Parts: sequence; C-alpha cells; structure tokens
Amino acid sequence: MPAPLRPIRFLVALALTLAGTPLAHAAQSAPPVDITTCGQVVTGAARLVSDLDCSTYEGLPYLPAVTLANHGSLDLNGHTIVAGNGRGAVLCGLTCKDGVNFCAGDCTVSNGAIAVPTTSAVLGRNVTVRNMTIRVNTYGVTAKRRLTIMDSTIGGSDYIEAEGRWIKIYRSTLTGPGLAGISTAPRNSSVKLFDTTVTGHQCDLSTWRLPRLHDSTCTTSCGDARDGSGTWGICTDD
Repeated sequence: MPAPLRPIRFLVALALTLAGTPLAHAAQSAPPVDITTCGQVVTGAARLVSDLDCSTYEGLPYLPAVTLANHGSLDLNGHTIVAGNGRGAVLCGLTCKDGVNFCAGDCTVSNGAIAVPTTSAVLGRNVTVRNMTIRVNTYGVTAKRRLTIMDSTIGGSDYIEAEGRWIKIYRSTLTGPGLAGISTAPRNSSVKLFDTTVTGHQCDLSTWRLPRLHDSTCTTSCGDARDGSGTWGICTDD
C-alpha cells in the first residue's frame, strides 16, 4: 500500500502573483458579487448567475476560474464551474503582505458542481464545502489546515479526493479510482467521518493517525506503520 501522502504544493500559488491584482477589503455584509467571467477575483461573498465554462480560457497561466479573498464564500446557486486542464476552479486566498507571494485563505463553496477537465476543485487554508458534486482530473478539495465537507459527492480524481490536516466529512461519498480518497498531513492531524462512504481508491484512507468512523464505511486504509505499509483495520478489506 502507498505511504501516507505529504501535503501538496500547488503551482496555483502563482495565480495572484501573475495576475498582479491587489484585493481590496470589503464588508462581509455587502451583497454577493455576481460571477460572470473566468479569472474573476472577488472579496467577500460571491455567487454564480449561470454555468461558468472556462475550459478554453486563455488567461494567465495557473489562474483559476474564480479567486476568493480570505473569508470569502461562493454560492454556485445550482450551476457548474468548468476550468481548463491544468487550472483550478476555486482558489481561496490573497496576495501576502509582501505584495508578491500568495497566502492561502479561508472560504466556503456550496450548492453546485465542479466538473472536468478542471485539475483541482478548491484550494485554501480552512475550507468548507457544502452540497457540492465534484468531479475533476487530479485534486478534489485541499485545505492547508481544516477541511469540512457536508452533503457532497467527490470522485474521479487520479490523485486525492480530499486532503487536509484536520478533516471532518458528513453525509458524503468519495469514490475512486485515484491514489487516495482522503489524505492527511503528518502526525498532528485527524480524520472524522459521519455517515460517509469512501471507496474505490488504491488507499481510501491514507492517514498518519487512526481515523474515526461514525456510521461510515471504507474499503482500504493505510498508515499504521512508520513506512505507511500497515493498515488501520477499520475498512472492509484491511
């Protein structure tokens, strides 16, 4: 079985740097901003007004379909985002205080779908995904710290469906056949699943600590050994 997977380092960190777009601060109580074009950068709340197809978008390299500033939210409003191959759908964060580098931020993405050929669905620091259907090519949802997924279906990624340090997933399904369904950062991390199914991957749960399953199922796990060769004995094929 594969060893627990280390945190991913995305090239999308270049996105805002290449765009050269400073983000102004805005009150969270402001009306949602309508997302109408590919590569749009939004502070605060945003919503889709129609499907957003960025599969042929020719903007700056690695620029995602939508960028949300820190503590931003995106309501897909029943619509679908499609980003091009090699691009992400939603990037959460803003330029750092140095004005050059990218700093991952917190965000919520809800009520819609993200579809292929998108490379990665959502990337941020503390990420919440709610009522989403996600099917992308390589990475599903990635959080540098906390990841919360609720009432969602994620599948098709050839690498990882969900990655974070502290992960909680409720009433959701994560399906293969990629390398891992859920992957955590080393040591100081946790996975808690509630009414959730993870199946079909080479290793459904690739974690550094024992996952906690509540009315949940998985097929395979790995991580109960220094080299990741052991299993946790909690999935049906362990």
